[in-house]
Amino acid sequence: MGIVDYANRDRETDIETDPGYAIHALIEITGKVEALQEQQSIQVLADFSSQLDDSRPLVHSSIGRELMFAYDHAVHHLAMIRIGLRAAFPALVFDENLGVAPSTLKYRAHINAEG
Repeated sequence: MGIVDYANRDRETDIETDPGYAIHALIEITGKVEALQEQQSIQVLADFSSQLDDSRPLVHSSIGRELMFAYDHAVHHLAMIRIGLRAAFPALVFDENLGVAPSTLKYRAHINAEG
């Protein structure tokens, strides 16, 4: 069983500053993610404190659960990006669903269908 530690990971500044590098990295990661088994159990080394000396418990999870977490976290970041785009570039046209959670989209569709 693998251990995931979100707090202790490689941070590549190239992915933040070089669009070509970022595209290549995403393509590579996509292939790796597609090969994962969602039901596979893993442990996550939790990090609930800002103190260096606090203990970090291992929490049981699965690949699928962690992928769901990453997806939800990405939607959250896209929502913040959307706010920034509207403030900085009010004339910019982009998809209205950018940064909106699937549950919210379904709720809106349900409300619109009711009239």
